[in-house]
Amino acid sequence: MLVRSPGFTIAAVALLSAGIGTSVVIFSALEAVWLRTLPVKHPEELVRMVQKSSPIGTTSYFVYDFYAALRDHATTLSAGFGEEGVTGGKVRR
Repeated sequence: MLVRSPGFTIAAVALLSAGIGTSVVIFSALEAVWLRTLPVKHPEELVRMVQKSSPIGTTSYFVYDFYAALRDHATTLSAGFGEEGVTGGKVRR
């Protein structure tokens, strides 16, 4: 039957290819984001600090002095890190 109707065969193969390709892309994205563990010893112990501000909602941006005080005075954290934000092409310090 597939040899006698090449249009149907091409459409069926194209639809199967699109479905399988879509499934692979979606699974790869989910696996990279949700299923793969972080490359640290105990990822379940990681903590993300946020601050709540009513006008802007929740943010994880803090001034450097906060990170320095946390580093110098925290007794319950084994390590910490922060990142420097970029605003308008210029680095904030």
